[in-house]
Amino acid sequence: LGMAEGVVTTGEDGVITEANPAALKLFDYTRDEIVGRQVTHLMPERYRGQFDMLLDDLRGRKSGFSEAGREVLAMRKDGSEFPVTVSFGDVVVAGKRLFSAIVHDITERVRSEEALQASEYQLRQITDSVPALIAYMDRDGRYIFHNKAYGEVIGPRAGVILGRTLQEVLGEGMYQEIRPNVERVLAGEPVSYELTQHSAVLGVRDYAVSYVPRRDTDDKQGQ
Repeated sequence: LGMAEGVVTTGEDGVITEANPAALKLFDYTRDEIVGRQVTHLMPERYRGQFDMLLDDLRGRKSGFSEAGREVLAMRKDGSEFPVTVSFGDVVVAGKRLFSAIVHDITERVRSEEALQASEYQLRQITDSVPALIAYMDRDGRYIFHNKAYGEVIGPRAGVILGRTLQEVLGEGMYQEIRPNVERVLAGEPVSYELTQHSAVLGVRDYAVSYVPRRDTDDKQGQ
């Protein structure tokens, strides 16, 4: 489909009255094959009852409404299923109310998200198996990942770590102590230093700390 939007138009009864070329390509139908069919024919059978309830809801809305994209599964002519977002609206033509559905194929986005989730799972499996304390932060110093060892040492005192800033988690005193090193890594410079850390689990421990900037995303990584 590329950047083109698939547009399918139906009457209030849910029967397809028109489909643009992008929609025909997306679902792999000719115009003659698709016009006159119930729009539910374009989705897996197990979801058709849900769409019937949605259609009842659309009929009850005032004319001129619009609804942002819902993520659903659609179905091609050959029965293959694929993820899409669908936005709804209506228009009155010659006194007849019609509903339009704008369809976007999000297959590649879903694949990318699944690949990222798999990658993050593998990363966690690896980092949780090593004794080093590993964490990733964005440019604002906000935690986006930490391994099991980091959570066990820092978590009992700080509570929830993800989504909070380095300053919030470590406390103002500790943060001010390491702040010069944080500023150096934000400037793109790898930093290594030694730190005495007070842990509720392990007590006082001395650590060799490394901050490694990620230049591709302007994030920083602390270990």
